[in-house]
Amino acid sequence: MIHYYCSIASSEYKYKVLALYNSMVKHDKGFTFFIICMGDEALASFAALKLENTVLIPVSAIESAYPELAEAGKTRNPKEYAWTVKPSAFLYIFNNYNHIDHILWLDGDTMFLSDPGPIYLEWGRHSILLTEERYTGKHAYLSRIYGIYNTGLLGFKRDANSFECLKWFQSKVNEWCYDRIENGLWSDQMYVNDWPKRFKGVTVIKNPGINMTPFILWRFTVEEKWHVDARRLVLFHYYGFRYAGRNDYELCTYKNWGFSKEVVRSIYMPYISACEAALRQLEQETADDKHNARYCFCTLTTLEYLPKCLALLDSIESHTDSFHIWICCMDDTAYDILSGMRLENVTLIKISEIEDNSLRAVKKNRKDYEYCWTLKAPLMLHIFEKYENVASLLYLDADIYLFSRPDRCFKALERHTVLLTHHNFSQHYKHLYRKKGRSNAGIIGFRRCGTALSYLKWWRKKCIEWCFDVVSEGRFADQKYLENFLKPYGSAYLAENIGMNAAVWNLEDKEVYCRGGNIFIGGDLLIFYHFSSFMILGEKEFDLWKWDSLKVSGSAKELIYLPYARAIAESIKKIKPYINDLSKVYSGMNAGYRASNLVIIENMD
Repeated sequence: MIHYYCSIASSEYKYKVLALYNSMVKHDKGFTFFIICMGDEALASFAALKLENTVLIPVSAIESAYPELAEAGKTRNPKEYAWTVKPSAFLYIFNNYNHIDHILWLDGDTMFLSDPGPIYLEWGRHSILLTEERYTGKHAYLSRIYGIYNTGLLGFKRDANSFECLKWFQSKVNEWCYDRIENGLWSDQMYVNDWPKRFKGVTVIKNPGINMTPFILWRFTVEEKWHVDARRLVLFHYYGFRYAGRNDYELCTYKNWGFSKEVVRSIYMPYISACEAALRQLEQETADDKHNARYCFCTLTTLEYLPKCLALLDSIESHTDSFHIWICCMDDTAYDILSGMRLENVTLIKISEIEDNSLRAVKKNRKDYEYCWTLKAPLMLHIFEKYENVASLLYLDADIYLFSRPDRCFKALERHTVLLTHHNFSQHYKHLYRKKGRSNAGIIGFRRCGTALSYLKWWRKKCIEWCFDVVSEGRFADQKYLENFLKPYGSAYLAENIGMNAAVWNLEDKEVYCRGGNIFIGGDLLIFYHFSSFMILGEKEFDLWKWDSLKVSGSAKELIYLPYARAIAESIKKIKPYINDLSKVYSGMNAGYRASNLVIIENMD
């Protein structure tokens, strides 16, 4: 008998889904695994792996079959949308693969630890398969909040009972499916509570070793060879497991359960090993030589900007499969902290490595941020001259954050010498065109060629001559010089796509929504967001835009600003072991400072 499985893979969950697949290979003699790919990155990664017994389905194909799903996705974050897709994925597979007689849904953070046979024995001739959360004792109240059943494992047969249930389920999650408690609902799970009464042919798994979660693990005795209370552990749901990078794993982000040594050894260590193997597998398929990476970036940072720089790095890691970044440190403290972190795919540069007499001569007359502007061209020239394998290089301000793959930017550099990004000022900020020009220097790319190097040398020369935060004789900072790249040459490309450098100054009146796990602004895929004037007031306190009240929608705050604030908070946690006085990284600590758009991030621990 062939077993048919299905799961969802996002860019974040790729390694987990691959670990799940590898566990199928190990423990299941005959299977087909349907992988729903939430975006191009996940699809490309799994396609490159060429895994046997897998069928890759882009979420766009399911959206085409069910337009109401795509519409619902506009209001959902990636996690919520993954829950929403679930019943539509079942129906799509049944309708397009006529030989499939059953489908077992598995969340991407599950893994087989033994033969899945007991699952199918309990399923038997029933139509629909469920597993309980199994909350008891002091945790029994959680069933009233989060549901009786765990939808990380769901089974459906090809029959009338299943189709009736799936169509009902689809209509409900399309209507409401969010990561919040509202009117007795939470996610997709509360809808399942009455299925044994509402629909025919429903059975509930009794074996505690099937879809066991950390939330109930405390009730059971874990024994040798993956046995729980003398029952073979078949499938574990590693809910809340997080790979933090650089051999750092968090077993459960939702609560410190105080797992025993035997639990860690018997249940979690195999999963860590499986995840590490999956990460290596993904890297082997995509990685290039260190300095010949697919995506090459550079940035500048000070100690004050270090949390933003680390957030930028994490976002690059999340949305690229082969990258390298050069970070120029403006002070020794920033350099020492980053050196201590032993960051992968990172080359640190001391400011002294790129300074010459002409730069040192102007340094004393420039504010710190003006000197940073002055150093962009020297930094890029240094990298091109020292690392001959760098084909294209994209400079990013440290307060920029990736929300999706940067392919569009690098493809533009295959055709053009220089990549510039348009300010796209909204009506409220259009007066700034005269002062700041058409293009924003926070993102700028160059392709290695003689013309590009001549542009960089000219830009370097002009910035050494004059680079200040004032308007003078048609100049402003390093930015108005970029207008010259567009006039006489013709090989520079000015990208007008808002998603390539979105910011508060072009977000006004634009619809911001999530679809297929991606964020869109006015119909453009969000690639880079520029968090200019984002102020760090404390470990969990931030001013989203220091100048005045944000003129953006609630969805923009929810989908763009709050995730960034959380990312900054996580970066500060990483810095804490390396610095005694965290106030040095708080940009908004000046006496009398009043936040225009205060946000406080809770529940980070």
